[in-house]
Amino acid sequence: FFGWGPMQLLLEENGSFASKCDGYNSTESDADNESDAVCPDQSAALVNVHFFAQMSLVTSPFLGHMIDRYGPIIVAYGMAGMAWIGITLIIFGAANWDAL
Repeated sequence: FFGWGPMQLLLEENGSFASKCDGYNSTESDADNESDAVCPDQSAALVNVHFFAQMSLVTSPFLGHMIDRYGPIIVAYGMAGMAWIGITLIIFGAANWDAL
């Protein structure tokens, strides 16, 4: 009802993605606040949750239309093919071609 901001604060308070904070030391001088401090990695993981939720909200009507029109098997193979093409492009983009 209130949006993602208050929900993120509640999830941080609950300790969601706290496992990403291994070895994190807060800069707070108060010992009580150090145990409640949220590390940047935990906040980044929660921002990713919001990002992927928004992306699925935007893309799901289009994917639903494609599944209704072409069938789930064809769409699944098409998505797998696009994923392989994307992974290949990432590999070629990240490669250090000067060293070859």
